[in-house]
Amino acid sequence: MKFLLKLILFPVWILVKLIALIGNLLTHCACFVFNLLFICIAISVVMSIAQGLWTTLFILLGMGAAAFLALLVFVFVATEFWVMLSDGLKKIIFS
Repeated sequence: MKFLLKLILFPVWILVKLIALIGNLLTHCACFVFNLLFICIAISVVMSIAQGLWTTLFILLGMGAAAFLALLVFVFVATEFWVMLSDGLKKIIFS
């Protein structure tokens, strides 16, 4: 019975590993996109400070913080969750 469970879980483990790999690649691509976003926000912040637009400054800082938090959540979901799931399945299959 345990062998049958391992036989069923092995393709699931392979699929989870593939999703973790794709998530890792997407995370690296997303980091480049977010870096471009942060550069644009930084340039806009400098311009708003120079022009004295303090409301715009705080809106831009809020956008930057929201983008940073979104990146952290995306990284966790895309990599850590799938890696932890894969490790759990690996322990079950190869025990």
